[in-house]
Amino acid sequence: FDDLSNNRSRHLRYQAMGEKLLSHVDHAPHPGVFILRGGDGDLRLLRNELEIAEHLRKSRGFRVLNPLKSDVPTIVAACAGARTVIGVEGSQLVHGVNVLQSGGSVMTLQPPNRFVSYYKYLTDRDHQNFGFVVGTPQGDGFTIDIEEVERTLDLLPA
Repeated sequence: FDDLSNNRSRHLRYQAMGEKLLSHVDHAPHPGVFILRGGDGDLRLLRNELEIAEHLRKSRGFRVLNPLKSDVPTIVAACAGARTVIGVEGSQLVHGVNVLQSGGSVMTLQPPNRFVSYYKYLTDRDHQNFGFVVGTPQGDGFTIDIEEVERTLDLLPA
């Protein structure tokens, strides 16, 4: 049943869960959602997180979601239909991944002192695309070059 972590059975269960969530909201396709991490959980402080989110909102039509200040229906509605889910690597991204359709993309913004590829396994399992940008240390956090984010997004399938 689940002797392998990301097998066909798990793929089908996650797909069914995503479809159930989507059945409650309009899920017309849109460019993407930037899911804020902020300062909660293990510290992965992206110093220019809001600047990147706002840039993607203006330049590419991304929605910006703060799951710490949103209820579940708002979270699902913001993520539903996204072609790309982006944000600092962490558990908050699963909100978007849960409803990301086959062919969609996940892009993680990686702290320079931590690299976790968990979302790569999920995207492979669910026939999606994966990309990442590694940041530059700055104090107790890090920054990400917006131009590198743009170039990496351009490499993902449309």
